Amino acid sequence: MHAQLEQCLARVNQVILGKPQKVRLALTCLLARGHLLLEDVPGMGKTTLSHALARVLGLTFQRIQFTADLLPGDILGTSVFDRERSGFVFHPGPIFTELVLADEINRATPKTQSALLEAMEEGQVSIEGTTRALPDPFFVIATQNPLSQGGTFALPESQLDRFLMRLSLGYPSTEAERALLMGASRQQRLTELQPVLDHLGLRAAQDAVVQVIASEALIDYVLRLLAATRTQAGFSAGLSPRAGLALLTREPGGWISLGWRSIYVLPTATGLAFVLSLLVMLLLAINYQNSLAYALCFLLGSVFILSVIPAWRALYQLRIRAMDSPAVFAGQQAQCHLRLEPFFADGAVRFGYSIAALKPPSFLAEAVGCFQQTLQTTQRGWCYGGVIRVESRVPFGLWVAWSWVDPEWRVLVYPKPIPAQLIKNPTSSDQGSPQTQSGMGDYNGVRTWQPGESMRRLDWKAFSREKGLLVKDFVALSSTDTDLLDFDAFSGDTEQRLSHLCHELLLRAPTLKPFSVHVPGKRLGPDCGAAYVQSCLQALALYGVKESP
Repeated sequence: MHAQLEQCLARVNQVILGKPQKVRLALTCLLARGHLLLEDVPGMGKTTLSHALARVLGLTFQRIQFTADLLPGDILGTSVFDRERSGFVFHPGPIFTELVLADEINRATPKTQSALLEAMEEGQVSIEGTTRALPDPFFVIATQNPLSQGGTFALPESQLDRFLMRLSLGYPSTEAERALLMGASRQQRLTELQPVLDHLGLRAAQDAVVQVIASEALIDYVLRLLAATRTQAGFSAGLSPRAGLALLTREPGGWISLGWRSIYVLPTATGLAFVLSLLVMLLLAINYQNSLAYALCFLLGSVFILSVIPAWRALYQLRIRAMDSPAVFAGQQAQCHLRLEPFFADGAVRFGYSIAALKPPSFLAEAVGCFQQTLQTTQRGWCYGGVIRVESRVPFGLWVAWSWVDPEWRVLVYPKPIPAQLIKNPTSSDQGSPQTQSGMGDYNGVRTWQPGESMRRLDWKAFSREKGLLVKDFVALSSTDTDLLDFDAFSGDTEQRLSHLCHELLLRAPTLKPFSVHVPGKRLGPDCGAAYVQSCLQALALYGVKESP
């Protein structure tokens, strides 16, 4: 492994001349499953370094040129209407690759930059209410120009916090620049680079990094370092806990590996019948003194004994991680997802709450599987999936290896929306303006559908008349009594009031008019937009709810 990594460094140094220490740090960042930010003036080799690392590590590569007019949909992907299928088909964006180069990331607006937040932190993206997993491994190498140059936007703290390292290549030495001028072009050197590691080799190197044990003295040093940034006056803000984890290059939490002590193995009914058949064959061989029968018994017995190893190893090398599931409303069915590595085809590993309900996972990506479980929700808060059984009967079904796993998967459940009449409105005026129970105003005709807009207001009648994709447009309400949604403005117990409040919240969400939400002990807003509505729904779902089950 060490020789292969040194070979990777040597090949990249053939392209990036005179920067061996910077190249080593960049490779270290990727091996630690981190993301890299390169900051320097144009022409220093930032993009070339990204290309070279992708080639020697055998990763698929996509480059995104960030500009001021770039939209989040240009990065994540979007749904496009397909006339032949009479429906929308999702077209993945360039982020669905193993190594993404975000070139000149600070030339895009903060709204576009935020499209990378979920991808860099959780290895997945949420598009149009659907969570889609990204390839594994997944890396982001971003380049940015100094803020002193025109047309740049400073990266927000939440975006900077996702990067493990921030490097500056700097100017090369005189000798390195002379060799660069006299030698072949960088593009030619890039085309000549050959992969050194494959996916298995890269994952083995990453696993070796995770297995490095941090001593107590090192952990104490990291704690003192974090505390110093939070207490000294020279820092505007202290380091987050994520920074401490990054310093130790720990693997992100959530992965579960089955230890050998938690895996149980027993022969199946088929295996017991196989053993009984072997005993009968052995008795016949002894009775007739048939050497061929002896050899056959020995061979089949060896197969029976050795077949326990694949069944046990299928679980021993399995890694399980609970994926984020989209929130639902109380009474709806929730979908919980488990990410599995490696993925075994042909139902080698099965999952379920009972032996009768076992089913195999589905294919998600290369060497990655996904198991989906449907849960029926009854109340708001967190809905937990609970303990699940995982078993393997490979290769011949003679042995069964099983274990019980608690992946701590959960789904956020919003209150069930229930309409109700307001008994009072704290923001209404004394003039008694009438209250409208509608979430949108008067009909304002139709307009052309734009990619990324909701599909709920499509005018299908106009589409059937070959008029193209049109959406119904409405005028937002101008009522003054929609500024505050108050918990105390509804009657009933706590759950009923939260349900009524949730219904009114959903009615006002499409209007794009700022409003506030008040529950006992907490007030949100005024604000508007999808992100604000989600935060309000989460506050209603978790009102008075403990985090642990």
